[in-house]
Amino acid sequence: MKRGQFKGRLEVHQGRKEEVFRDIVRIHEDSRNGLTQGRVHKFSIQGKSTYFILRGSDDEKDRGRILMDDASRRTMGVCFQQSEDFEIVEANFFGEVYWAWNASETAYRVAAKLAVVSLVLGLLSLVLAVLPFINWVRH
Repeated sequence: MKRGQFKGRLEVHQGRKEEVFRDIVRIHEDSRNGLTQGRVHKFSIQGKSTYFILRGSDDEKDRGRILMDDASRRTMGVCFQQSEDFEIVEANFFGEVYWAWNASETAYRVAAKLAVVSLVLGLLSLVLAVLPFINWVRH
């Protein structure tokens, strides 16, 4: 398995209270096979996949555990204190956009939607600016 990927069994535990509805999952550094913390990752289990921000945990008791809030556990269909086989892969650009567009945290979601709208308007402006130039070159 290459760096940036994880496939293995982790025991599901409660995430930190301040991270509820923030789409944050914590895994101890020794249990994540070099996955980069602070990045969006695709988490897959039992045919279900979703995106979370991966953070670390420096508490020794968290080795072999994955810390998630209740909403994240419901999304993934996993139960508290049960071990599950997770497949985790660092998200590509489109995965990050998908995560931000559907994030539980309103600030992430609004920022992503404004960014996409801005990109579309910028591309439309570029097309509208280039069309008269093309007509001018033809004549």
